[in-house]
Amino acid sequence: MQFRPVFILSVVRFAGFTGPSPNCYSTVASLIPPDANLVLMRNRVLVVEDDAELAELLSFNLKKAGFAIGTASDGVQALKKARSLSPDLILLDVMLPEMDGFAVCEILRRDPRSARVPIVMLTAISSNFGRLTGLAAGANAYLTKPFSAREVIACVRNLLDSTIPDS
Repeated sequence: MQFRPVFILSVVRFAGFTGPSPNCYSTVASLIPPDANLVLMRNRVLVVEDDAELAELLSFNLKKAGFAIGTASDGVQALKKARSLSPDLILLDVMLPEMDGFAVCEILRRDPRSARVPIVMLTAISSNFGRLTGLAAGANAYLTKPFSAREVIACVRNLLDSTIPDS
């Protein structure tokens, strides 16, 4: 994807101007970097992972990529955070304490507030049965461990770019 620079033209009145024309206006052009939308409108990602080191690694890389991050370490906490944070996307581990990721995904899909939020399952379960169970539960994508941070970020961006916002 190629970005073009965006110029914003604005007219600025110099207050307290003491020259010959007190109504002096000047046109000012500002160059805004192409990735400025990441600063202005950061997408919120909820990372649900019981492995603290992996959760930290995912959070660090997603923050570095411009996302706002929330975390949860078990299934029950994931449901609470999904409701309170209203994330734009959820990264959901399958093998979690309290409630597994398949059950969390099914519950989130039944709730109108989270039914359209993209969910990416992250798991060590690489069998076809696991993948099909995750997709049947409502996951939009299923990534098996080990995965790279770049792969996760690419998947997140792809899903967020293809998600149609509620009108």
